[in-house]
Amino acid sequence: MVFLFANPSAPMPGAKRRKDGTKRSHGEWAGANGFRWYSEDSIPDHWIDAKARDSDEYRKRNDKLKVKMQ
Repeated sequence: MVFLFANPSAPMPGAKRRKDGTKRSHGEWAGANGFRWYSEDSIPDHWIDAKARDSDEYRKRNDKLKVKMQ
């Protein structure tokens, strides 16, 4: 099984806060449990239409995600 996360650094629902104030992320959980995972940026090109990654729609969507994460 492979997971595709829109935002792998997003905290897991119900995750407890660590001593340093962070929460366990989706990517950390998947890695710790032996699952392969990718984000839109890291998914292998041969799995998708690589031309779509170069589209204006993709750039606009990613720009919105980056603004939300900041």
